[in-house]
Amino acid sequence: MSDYTAYLDFVESHVRLNMPDNQLFERLQSMIAPLTIEASSSTGKYPVYEIDLRYKNPHRLPETADQITETELAFAGYCKMAATESHLWQVFPDRASLKIERDKGRAEIFAKEAHVSLALETCLMLALEDMIDLSGQFILHAASLRVPNGKGNILIYAPSGVGKTTTTLSLLREGFGLCSDDGTILKNHDNGTTGWGLPRDMKVHKKTFEMLPWLTPYFTEQWNEEGEQRLTRNTISDLFPIFDKDPQPILCVFALKRSKRNQCAAMPLPPIEAAIGLTADNVRVSQHGLLPGQNRRFDALLSMISTVPVYQLEVGTDLRAIGPVIKNVLEEIG
Repeated sequence: MSDYTAYLDFVESHVRLNMPDNQLFERLQSMIAPLTIEASSSTGKYPVYEIDLRYKNPHRLPETADQITETELAFAGYCKMAATESHLWQVFPDRASLKIERDKGRAEIFAKEAHVSLALETCLMLALEDMIDLSGQFILHAASLRVPNGKGNILIYAPSGVGKTTTTLSLLREGFGLCSDDGTILKNHDNGTTGWGLPRDMKVHKKTFEMLPWLTPYFTEQWNEEGEQRLTRNTISDLFPIFDKDPQPILCVFALKRSKRNQCAAMPLPPIEAAIGLTADNVRVSQHGLLPGQNRRFDALLSMISTVPVYQLEVGTDLRAIGPVIKNVLEEIG
């Protein structure tokens, strides 16, 4: 059994996270500090999803499981995934692994101590995605920002490296508030979609830093091997409004596209194009089709697109033009 337990509030579901020690939990604080609650009595009426993280040799894939994929994940390495009707495995051989028991609402993460970062950054995130899906919510790889009048959020989506963080930082200077620059938790309703941002520190690439000179006081000359530095939510909380665990109506979704032109422009995006872009980056598939549980996310994305307007946001070299373009769209849709 674990020696340290933390409870995390995901708005309409809670996580009981069992870990070997509080030092390991402290390593997660930059990602989950705003989600932490005091005790099980705070979980209220919502279901609890349990995750056990242990220092053990990784799981072995059962011979009866159907192999889903075998691939190299960026910054994570060689990985296998397999499934049965009620279980899903993610295994990084000799390093770390995850077993999800969907019928029981729990997950188990095993990791050798030397590879615990892999367990926290990759296996844990997949377990949290499963919990979010089971709660009736779904997670989208997208930035979310509070509009300047404080009444609603916008989403900005694009594959990694296209410029979500650069665009987010530019919009903060235009009066928008930060929910998240990378992950948003959404829930569909009969008349629309609400969402709140997963509170994680920003990973700012050196190229973004060079485009936004006002960031200079908040960075050093020490960049990691991916050319990034962290910009914490605490660091920018004195500069811009930060919103944690505050679901708001989604007013508009923007598909981000980079342009070499100086101008910035927005135009309505046909639903089929929006569906292709969103599912390509947010719904996991294998040669056998959708991974277990992903059909729920696919349906949720299509439902969101049917009620929330989607625009293509073409961002040029003049980053100061992004804010006025988005504000004009918000005025047009009322």
